[in-house]
Amino acid sequence: MSVIVPIAIVLGSVLAVVIFVALCILIMVAVHYLYCSGGVNKHNPDMKGKIVIITGGTDGIGKESVLKLAQLGAKIIFTGRSEIKAKEVLRLVP
Repeated sequence: MSVIVPIAIVLGSVLAVVIFVALCILIMVAVHYLYCSGGVNKHNPDMKGKIVIITGGTDGIGKESVLKLAQLGAKIIFTGRSEIKAKEVLRLVP
């Protein structure tokens, strides 16, 4: 009987992990189906007249946020540690 209990615990843990992974995959597929079409986000709100402040806007996610929000029509105020990178971002803004 002492062997059966650990096996049941292990099988229960494995089953829980399998169910968790299956649910994660299902959620990812649903999100992709609902919000994406060919890898392009269909939700592009009109940002005209909005003012957005972004810290760290010269690199990474901050830079991409500056570029996308400017493309959507927002007025952008951003900060960064490098003046050279900031000028590069300003050059890329439409």
